[in-house]
Order: sequence, then structure tokens, then C-alpha cells
Amino acid sequence: MNKKLVFSYVREISVIVFGIAIALLGDDLMQQYEREKISTELKMNLLEEVNEIEKYIVNRENVFIKDKLILTTLINKKTDLDSLMNVKSDKSIYDMSIFGYRGFNPPKSFYNSLVNDGKIRYLESISLNKELDLMHNVNSYYVLENIKLEIVAAQKLKDYFETNQPKIILNSFDNNVCANKYVCDLYLLIQGNDMIKAILSGKISQMEDKIVFLKRYKESLNKIKGYLDTSFK
Repeated sequence: MNKKLVFSYVREISVIVFGIAIALLGDDLMQQYEREKISTELKMNLLEEVNEIEKYIVNRENVFIKDKLILTTLINKKTDLDSLMNVKSDKSIYDMSIFGYRGFNPPKSFYNSLVNDGKIRYLESISLNKELDLMHNVNSYYVLENIKLEIVAAQKLKDYFETNQPKIILNSFDNNVCANKYVCDLYLLIQGNDMIKAILSGKISQMEDKIVFLKRYKESLNKIKGYLDTSFK
């Protein structure tokens, strides 16, 4: 075969192969660019939600701790009235701490959409994904589980007071009964009633566990924010 013809064939084939290689490389680069673009946009939106969660957690942590402080102050036999009123002077705050509960529902709609749409893979960070799962699906779960147990204790207290101490319930709604008298009567009643003390102790225990898992949730939140902040540098 003519050497010139062979060379021509080789050159043409080389040009074709090179062209295909360039096209494939260009396609890979384009796909990589698109993935990075999507990843950046998702992380920015996720960071916005994380910032909203951060504000929410500050609020929840404050009220969780204050509610627990009120109950521990009421159950402490060494407490005096002045220290009680220094905690809170609003009757409704005491009612909430004893007969109610604080919910826990941090923003997570964007995270849910990431999981449901399968776009969480674009975050391209095993550490970030693991911490998101730990925060939203583990720590959050244990906070909510302890709230459920706290609700049970709150209902027991409400049932007991309605049956055995209805005057306390009525006074909580009576504007003619000042906060000082209401809290003083409540404190003296608790100090003289082991049944109420026992139920309150159980409620305090659930509050303490709830706060522990809230702190773990907060630790995960800080790590997630650190991962996201680093990815933008």
C-alpha cells in the first residue's frame, strides 16, 4: 500500500479520535461545571435555612432552660418567694411550665426537598451529609421523644390539679389574684404534696434530657454551618 495513502488514513483517524477525545473532555468539563453550579446554589440555599434554624434554636434553648428553672425553683424546699418572683412574675409562664410544653419544629423544608428530590448528592460532602442526617433525623428525634414524655407528665399534673386542687387552676385565670399570691400558694402546695413533687420531678427529668439533645442538635448545626462557610472560601 502506498505509504502516503497509509499516512493519510492514519492522520484522518487521528484527527477523528482527537476530535472525539476533545468532545468527551468538553462534555465532562461542562457536566462538572453544571454539578459545581448546582452544588453552590444548593449550599447557599441550605446556608440560608441553617441561619433560620440558628435563630430558632436560640429561642428554644432560652425557653427550655427557663421552664426547667421555674420547676426546679418550685420544687426546691429552700426557695423563698423573692427568688420565685425573680424567675418570672407572670402567672401564665408558671402555667406553661407546669401544665404545658414547648414544641420543637425547626425549619427543614429545604433539607427535606434535598432528600426527597435526591439533590442531596450534589452537596458532594460525606461529612456534611452525615451531620445533616445526625441533626435532622437523630438529635431532633430525641428532642421530640422527650417532649412527648414531658407532655404525659404535664397532663398528669393538669388532671391532678383539676381533680384535687381546682382553686389553683381557677386562680390562674382570675385577674383579681395577683401573681405573687398565686405563685406563693402554688409553691406552698407543691412543698406539701409528694404526689405533685414526684410528677414534677419526672417532668424536670424529661426537660433535662430534652436540653441535652438540643445541645447536640446545636453542635451539629454549628458543624454544618462551618462546612458550608468553608465551601464558599
